[in-house]
Amino acid sequence: MILENDMRATARAAGIAIFEDRLILEAQPPIDDATLAKIEQHCAGPVPEGLKALWATSFGGRIDYDLRFEFEGESASFSFSEIFYPNSGAACDLWGWIAHEEEGASANEDEPLDRRLHLLPFGGLEHFERLYVCVAPGQEYGKVFAWMQGMPESWPLGLHSDSIAMVADDVPSLFRQLMLVADPFAPGIEPYRTYVRTTEAIGAVAQADPQTAEALTALVKATVQDWRAAVESGEISRSRDLQVLALENAAAEGDLALIMQLAGQGCDLKQRLGGGGNLLDHAMARGNLEIAHWLIGRGLDVRSALVNGAGHASPDIARVLLARGADVSAAAVANAASEGLKDTARLIADAVAGHGMSALRETIDTLDRRAESAETIADRIESGTT
Repeated sequence: MILENDMRATARAAGIAIFEDRLILEAQPPIDDATLAKIEQHCAGPVPEGLKALWATSFGGRIDYDLRFEFEGESASFSFSEIFYPNSGAACDLWGWIAHEEEGASANEDEPLDRRLHLLPFGGLEHFERLYVCVAPGQEYGKVFAWMQGMPESWPLGLHSDSIAMVADDVPSLFRQLMLVADPFAPGIEPYRTYVRTTEAIGAVAQADPQTAEALTALVKATVQDWRAAVESGEISRSRDLQVLALENAAAEGDLALIMQLAGQGCDLKQRLGGGGNLLDHAMARGNLEIAHWLIGRGLDVRSALVNGAGHASPDIARVLLARGADVSAAAVANAASEGLKDTARLIADAVAGHGMSALRETIDTLDRRAESAETIADRIESGTT
């Protein structure tokens, strides 16, 4: 959608910039030539045109959309909440991230002759997830890479090792991937917490210029992945992306009727969803055991069900899963125990013990670490230092 210049000016006055038809909130002024030159002194090549175009629109700001990337075949939600800029007041500003990358490059090279960056960080979420653009001459110049920090093994349906992937040919095409998994303006649908910034920002514009607010709302709505409409029309089987969103939502909400409806419309219940898990893994991770029992009866792969859902597994469903060959781990024992599911923890621990003494020791060590961590937190609360 094309916004007239006066609408863009109105939005800009309210702190909203528009890049590739996506809204940037708390938009900062465009980059100046001196700052761009200073940044390029740290780079192995010039800043690519795509990133310069973004910075010419807004040199920093907040992003309120959803992203999903593939890391070595595993789909994962990615948090792109901030465009880094100097003196942002965040955990680390743009200069801080550049220094962080330079320190890392120095530590990884025996004799670093040239410490200029090949990958320039420009956005993400604090220390957990970052986006980079390649600034080194060559075939990857200008391409965007995403890095995610690995989560502990006890974290269900997450990447458990640091991961990096090339995710876009340039910064503009990255922005065109930004979407919403729910319509924050739809009646009867509770807005996702992260979308509150968008609705509030457009609401502020509406007080001064309803027409501009209506245009901004249309831009936002155009990015919604409307799986609900696809279910209503019976066309959801045509889009794997919409199937994934619908199935994950059904598992999270405990909506067995929706799962049955999706199956009836030709959706593949056995496909891999976010975090590399299947629908059973997602149901177990959310503690929706009625759905889990139904899916087991449908023959879904059970191997990761306890690893992802031990903290919600009743002894009955744990027995069924173990009998069908579910994997076990020290983290699964600890998760069940920490949630007070002692019988489930014992069942899984017995299965772990059957894999040998080293696995049993790993379980004991994991439980000890959990206990020590809980003790430390309790001490800090009691002393008032937390």
